[in-house]
Amino acid sequence: MKIRGVVQLAVVIGTNGEIEEVRVLSGHPLLTSSVLDAVRSWKYQRTLFHGKPTKVLTIVAVSPSF
Repeated sequence: MKIRGVVQLAVVIGTNGEIEEVRVLSGHPLLTSSVLDAVRSWKYQRTLFHGKPTKVLTIVAVSPSF
């Protein structure tokens, strides 16, 4: 079975660049589990606001291919 599509996630990136929270916004249920596992392992550069690390809420779209 080949399932394709985009999984959209709301992601909170902490002050250290690590993923703090992930929530599925849309996507096929058979794809979301593997996408969540992958995104939780991502590491971002920290975001600075007026020179201080800050949390960031962003929307991530992933198109997995199996």
